[in-house]
Amino acid sequence: MIISSVSMVMAVQEKMNDVLHGFILKQIDYKDASVILTFLSEEYGKISLVANGARKASSKNAGRVIPYTKAQCLIDYQDGRTMYTLKNVSTIKTYKNMHMDLERSTASAIIAEIADKFVMNGEESEYYKDVYACIDQCYACIENGGDVLTILTLFCSDIMKYFGIAADVDECVHCGTRLVSALSIKEGGFLCKSCALLLNVPCTDLSDLKRFRLLSKASIRNYDVIIKSCHVSYRDLKTFIEMITVHTGIKITSFGLFERLFAIEQAFY
Repeated sequence: MIISSVSMVMAVQEKMNDVLHGFILKQIDYKDASVILTFLSEEYGKISLVANGARKASSKNAGRVIPYTKAQCLIDYQDGRTMYTLKNVSTIKTYKNMHMDLERSTASAIIAEIADKFVMNGEESEYYKDVYACIDQCYACIENGGDVLTILTLFCSDIMKYFGIAADVDECVHCGTRLVSALSIKEGGFLCKSCALLLNVPCTDLSDLKRFRLLSKASIRNYDVIIKSCHVSYRDLKTFIEMITVHTGIKITSFGLFERLFAIEQAFY
């Protein structure tokens, strides 16, 4: 009986001091010196963490609650809640190269924003483990000097498949014929020549259709294969971003900065 009681107490204590591992997606100021973190955990999905006094230089958590980093957090976890007080945090991965480069840090912000807007709070959110794994792979790839356009495009492709908005790239979305001639963002996929003419959609170059189909079928897990087999362009990425916005109503605001950076880069080349 005594052993059973001790076991129960230990179980409660363990539950009250849960260690979570995950990504800090967003940080917003809260009250005078605190912040609220949006945290995608491997264990419980997306939750909010209040880091009291984190903006004070004397805080033990100061400098450890930076967005787009991988962290280990100690909280009092309770079922049914989505906001918790952060007791302690330690950095698992800072991604120094990613944070020191404006284009790469902007790419990480886009990934975090998309994840935040698609994944609902709590364990009941569908596909949060898949999104977590995608972020893990994407951030590692960005940190190691991977091609940003390819990484972002494949991440968008994964998100679209997980949440049921993937483009129809196997046949005409209207009549079902497999002989296609155009891509329509509004219609959500490929169109045959007749349907494209009917909908006033211009024909797309065959090589562009093939590349879009490949990217739509691929995943960030296939990065090494994709980087060797095709060149992903800015236009490819923008098409995926626009498809997300058109078919969900979700606007990716951080993509605006990426667009400006790309325009500046093109002006010098």
